Amino acid sequence: MLSPSLCARSILLLAVASAFQPTNLIHRASSVSRSVSSKNLSHLKMTKGPFPELVVFDLDACFWDQEMYTLSIIPDESDIVTGDLNERGEGVVGVMSGRSRISLHKGSLLALQSHHDKKYPNTKVCFASSADTPQAERIGRAALKLLEVVPGTTVWDLVVGRDWDGEDVNQIGRQPPLSANKSATHFPVLRELTRVRYDRMLFFDGKSLCMMCIRCHVKCEFTV
Repeated sequence: MLSPSLCARSILLLAVASAFQPTNLIHRASSVSRSVSSKNLSHLKMTKGPFPELVVFDLDACFWDQEMYTLSIIPDESDIVTGDLNERGEGVVGVMSGRSRISLHKGSLLALQSHHDKKYPNTKVCFASSADTPQAERIGRAALKLLEVVPGTTVWDLVVGRDWDGEDVNQIGRQPPLSANKSATHFPVLRELTRVRYDRMLFFDGKSLCMMCIRCHVKCEFTV
């Protein structure tokens, strides 16, 4: 579970823009070969600017406060919990799955609100999560379609609707062709769907060792 200080790191979502200067990218071990050669990157876009082009959130115990595999009931509109959305008005701040409430961490909500306000030009958001079971995936997707960023705009509306014009590029689950290894399945698919180079992505993960940092050279921020 995220501590308040670690959760708040997401508030700085794109204030880490300096990390995307060439000299500040994550350290590359000489023993680890690049996953993609410069030649193979030629067809991928690269927008100039200090901000990451793609911010990728892990979901469980990172973007929000629950682990989907521990839940059993897919939430719907009858399960919403309303409250104050950081003084932006009243909206959906939680959804119930049985007796468990799914809510965004405070930092996640603030980050998405800043994104909603278009404070970071040319930046888009998506999700990469190796949800353990098909039911966990369904619960997660349902929650994204109910939880709100600002009143009347759900996470799904913002990320899928606005950022990707209705195309669901999110990679959630571990059913084939996905797997438990996000570096081997989720991120290669994301790179092809979004056309964004790994070195222009920022990944928020809940694990202290993220193979994405090692294999694909994606800039990572650890939240636990």
